[in-house]
Amino acid sequence: MKIKRDGIYFLIFMGLVLFLFNVPGCKTNSINSTENLNPDGSLLNYMGCKGETASTFQGQDGVNQGETQECIIFEYAGNTLNLKHVNAYLNCCPGEITADILFQGQSIVITEKEAELGCFCTCYYDIDYQINNIGRGAYTISIQHGNEVRIQCTIDLSSNSQGEICD
Repeated sequence: MKIKRDGIYFLIFMGLVLFLFNVPGCKTNSINSTENLNPDGSLLNYMGCKGETASTFQGQDGVNQGETQECIIFEYAGNTLNLKHVNAYLNCCPGEITADILFQGQSIVITEKEAELGCFCTCYYDIDYQINNIGRGAYTISIQHGNEVRIQCTIDLSSNSQGEICD
């Protein structure tokens, strides 16, 4: 019986060792962790104006909110994350639309900018981004205009390679 008991203890011990090395909380999933990647991102293109709305200082635009819901659509393949910001609310005469993309640990902050506020109206745009050299893991994505966060979500690229999150 002693041999059987020692064998069982050995199996339990080995199971614990294997479990401890595979616990998700013990692994680091930072952008530069296991894959030693240096992420970079860019605004690829934008489409709009999808519907001009009269601007007022009170922010009343008379547009059906369901038609103008802001969303993030994402698709992840290899080490590339493609993002689409659907219904970005910007000036209808923005000049060039640009974006700063900042990587901080598990956060990706995208700040959208208009070159000029050329008209007294606003529009909804779809803006495409590409993030290269990004590893699997959970990331918080914030899209903002100036200091105002327009939409924020967390996506887990370890378990989801595509999805849509709406605010």
